Amino acid sequence: MGRKRPYWRTSTAFLLLLGLLFSLSAQNLVERNTQRVQFKNIRLQNNQVENEIHGFRITYDLYFDYSVKQFKNEVPKDGISYRILAYLNESSGLRVPAVPDARELRADDGYVFGKGFSPLKDDQKVLPNQSIFIPWYALALPKGTNYLKVRLEARDPNHEVVLGQGTSDVVQLDKPAALQMRILMYEFEVNRYDYNNENWDYYFINPAEANPDPKWVVIRGNTEVHSSERQKNTYIYSGGPNDHTGYFTLSQDDQVHLFVREFDVTTLSDKVGELIINPFKPDYPFGKRQNVTFDKVDRMDFLVEQLGNTSARLGAIKIEPDVTFEGMSGIFLITNYELERAEASQQFLGKLYLQDENRPPIPHVYPVNGNAQHDKNGEFKLTGGAEGTLKIFVPHHVLSQLPAEGGSIIIRIETEIQGQRFLAAHTKAKAEPRKTYIHDLTFPSIKIQPNLVEGISGITIDFRYQLPAGYFDRLVDASYSMDPEFLVDLLPLSTGMARLVKGEGVSFSNGKLDLEYGKTEGGGQFFVPFHSLAKPAGQYPVTARFTSNMALGGKVTVIGKDEKSQRIEFPELDSIRIYFSELKTKGAAESSRKISWRVSLGTRVLYTSVSGKGRNRLFWDADQVGTVRGSVNDRVKIELVNAGVLNDDLIESWEFSLSELRAMRGEKLKLKSFRVRKLAGMVF
Repeated sequence: MGRKRPYWRTSTAFLLLLGLLFSLSAQNLVERNTQRVQFKNIRLQNNQVENEIHGFRITYDLYFDYSVKQFKNEVPKDGISYRILAYLNESSGLRVPAVPDARELRADDGYVFGKGFSPLKDDQKVLPNQSIFIPWYALALPKGTNYLKVRLEARDPNHEVVLGQGTSDVVQLDKPAALQMRILMYEFEVNRYDYNNENWDYYFINPAEANPDPKWVVIRGNTEVHSSERQKNTYIYSGGPNDHTGYFTLSQDDQVHLFVREFDVTTLSDKVGELIINPFKPDYPFGKRQNVTFDKVDRMDFLVEQLGNTSARLGAIKIEPDVTFEGMSGIFLITNYELERAEASQQFLGKLYLQDENRPPIPHVYPVNGNAQHDKNGEFKLTGGAEGTLKIFVPHHVLSQLPAEGGSIIIRIETEIQGQRFLAAHTKAKAEPRKTYIHDLTFPSIKIQPNLVEGISGITIDFRYQLPAGYFDRLVDASYSMDPEFLVDLLPLSTGMARLVKGEGVSFSNGKLDLEYGKTEGGGQFFVPFHSLAKPAGQYPVTARFTSNMALGGKVTVIGKDEKSQRIEFPELDSIRIYFSELKTKGAAESSRKISWRVSLGTRVLYTSVSGKGRNRLFWDADQVGTVRGSVNDRVKIELVNAGVLNDDLIESWEFSLSELRAMRGEKLKLKSFRVRKLAGMVF
């Protein structure tokens, strides 16, 4: 019988799923006994070998401070199961990731190794000499000296409750070299008879069914990394250039087992032959097709192919704060690197992360030295030689995504060979707290003054803005806007009372200024009428404040603020009411008209009466304009119109300042039109 395929596998987890199932009846016990497990004597032992795989071992003792007997009604007969998780970290705090093909050790929630152990029995208080083996091949770390520590957690098997934890000291461990390889199978031939000199299969009717059903399997340690499809009733297995394992990683002196198996329903899978491959020895050199014979395999034609070196090294990150790049403010990250190349097609790609590598990388960062080229997808490519200096610009608007107290910046280097990606190196730095303001969008001028606009007196706020070209060159999917805010004597004034009367590169709606994309400078003029402020005559401080925003990826970041204050002399305000009574027309032609009144303050229409036909048009007491309020110099327009189907036909119009209307109290408007015979009194 051949080695069985492990029943636990996951393609995305980095978690060793060896924990025993935890019965539902014990869940209450776990929840009621949190922090009841202690780790002592946590040690990391180098130069360990398990199943012909090299690595290191974490050993520890477990202590429990309760008796299982006191919960005997809740505990299953075979005791309580726990799960131990081991979080590996570098001395810098970076969690150690796994290579992509270490499927049996990866976890979605981070780079975690774990182990289950036998259930705790009865009153057992101590489980000494527990251990977890960590293979070197699984760790995406450079070869040579590494400084690691481990944090152990005891959890219930569902990972929901932490029952205890402990941390080891930092330990120096020397990681051996690693390589990525794959095995290509072209053909192999199985001997006519098995080890008992009998047919491989039984048959009842068709003698051809006695022929074997061969397949080939590759095992690394105790994990199956490849299993081919079986080919039925044949002594010759035909593969070809597309019959191969995926790329998998081995460390120095690790070896894998290549099995040829014969599948049979009765005997399951018989071992035909077993070949041990150690790619670090010259027995099966890379890139050279092999023809070998072993066990009951009369002939095998295969190839061992090396993917390449994936090692790199990044030095500590030096942060140069408060710099400018293409007009954008930010910081420089500077680090040295060493790359280990294996072939001409190999390339090294960099990414930058904020906080941790489980979040998406930050796309809007820019290498500024000649040995790195920025790509539109957010990666940067190292194009220089085997070593050099990497200098990366990180804008302040990117750093604003960090917490206010600061956070971590991680540079990660991946290598890509033949479409395969592997983590080669990473390094970490502590970022300063984000800047309170980002001053990238600036305002060369903000001017506040009293003014007369379209017959209305008020305050004009003229502004100009400038935005660095780097924002448009780099952030093609961003949008920019400004939130204007006006304050009079510390009283907030809604932008709904203001309107944009001039604009260059800006548009105004719903209280927000949208900036035209690609326009690095522009401006405009806001107008705020005095009558909307309702302040007595006198001097008041007026403040105009602009907050500029950048929207990128669903996040809005403030990239500039500015304000200007000015004392302004406010004029006297006045209020009047206008009444209409009677209008008489002469002639049959005028009798059919629909005549109405319209009153405007500046360009804003305040009132339009109900239009009506007739020789005599009567306006009742209710037909009046409400209070017209404004400064004494504001212009009021009164219009008599014929309401048409499409447009109003102006019959007569008058325009006065509010002070002039006040002086006309009780007077009637004088009509110039011959069509109108009489206009009854107009009362204030």
